[in-house]
Amino acid sequence: MLQDIIKSYLSLITDEGVSPVPVRIAGDGSNRPFYRLSGSKGSLIVVLPESKDPLHLKESEAYHYIGRHLAAKGIPTPVIYGYDRTTGAIIMEDLGDVHLERAVREENNTGAMERWYLEAVEILINMQVRGAGGFDTRYCFDTPVYDRKLMLERESGYFVQAFLQGYLGLEITWDELAPDFERLADLAGEQSPTLFLHRDFQSRNLMVCKGRLRLIDFQGGRLGPLAYDLASLLFDPYVDLTDNMKEALFETYLLRLRRQHQINEEDFRHHFWYIALQRALQMLGAFGFLTRVKKKPFFELYIPVAIKNLKNILDREIFTSFHKLRQIVIPICDRVIAGSE
Repeated sequence: MLQDIIKSYLSLITDEGVSPVPVRIAGDGSNRPFYRLSGSKGSLIVVLPESKDPLHLKESEAYHYIGRHLAAKGIPTPVIYGYDRTTGAIIMEDLGDVHLERAVREENNTGAMERWYLEAVEILINMQVRGAGGFDTRYCFDTPVYDRKLMLERESGYFVQAFLQGYLGLEITWDELAPDFERLADLAGEQSPTLFLHRDFQSRNLMVCKGRLRLIDFQGGRLGPLAYDLASLLFDPYVDLTDNMKEALFETYLLRLRRQHQINEEDFRHHFWYIALQRALQMLGAFGFLTRVKKKPFFELYIPVAIKNLKNILDREIFTSFHKLRQIVIPICDRVIAGSE
C-alpha cells in the first residue's frame, strides 16, 4: 500500500526500477507513522495518519494545507511533494534528524546558541504575521482559534487531570482551582487571537538542515495571540534558557516585531505572563499524559524544568492575588524540584 502511494515520487530519490525499503522512524509525542525512504539521489519522508478516523484524516489535510500556506508566505517549512487525500499520506522533504534542542546540546557553544535563537525569533515573527494573511481556518483540524474554552478544558483542565491527578496521583479537583483558572483565562483572553499560532513552537519542532532552521509539526496551527508561541520558545523545557537569555530574546522579539506589526507594547508585556502561565500548565499536562498514558518515559526527563518554569512564572508579582492556585501549586512545584535534585 505504501509503495503504491509513493511510486510517483521515487524518481526524486532513486533511479528507475529501484524500490527503496521504507524505514520506520520515531516521532515525539505523535502516534502517526513516519517513514524514511533513501536512494542514490537523496531521501524523503512519508507521514501517515494515526488511523482512518475522520479526525486523523483531517489532521493530515491540515498539515498539507498549512504547510503549503506557510511556505507560500516564505516560512521555512519542509517541501511537501505530494498528498493523498484518500489515505491521508503526505510525502515531503527529509530535513534530517537534528533539531534545535540537539544542536544546542551537542554544540555547547553560547555564540552558536544565540545565533540559532535569533533565527528562531525571526521565523516566529514572520510566521505569526505573514501566516495570518489569507489563512483559511476551515482547514484547522482541531479548533480555528485559541479561545477561553480551549484554555479551560485543554490547558488548565488538562494540567489538573493529566498532571496533578494522572501523573502525581494527587486528589486535587478542578473545582478547587476553577476560580483562579477562570480568571486567568479571562485575562489571557484579552490578547486578540488574530495572528497565526503554531501552539508548539519549541526547540524540537525546529530542525537544523543545511545550516538553517526549518519549522515542522504545524498541523495544529490556528489563529491566536502573539504571546503564546513566544512563551513556548522562551519557556521550553527541552532547552533550559537562562533568565538573561530569555529577557534578551524577549526584547529582540519586540524590536523586530515592530518592523512588521503594530502593537501596544505595554499591554503585550503585561498580558504575556498570563499566556505564559497557560502554556506552562498545558506543557505539564502534556508531559503527564505522554508519560503515564502513552507510556513514553522520554518526556518525564523534562518535567523538572517544566515545573521550575511554572514556579518561576507563578512567583511573579502579577500572580500574588491568585491565592488558591499559588497555595496549592507552589508547594507541589517545590517538592518535585527537590525530588529531582
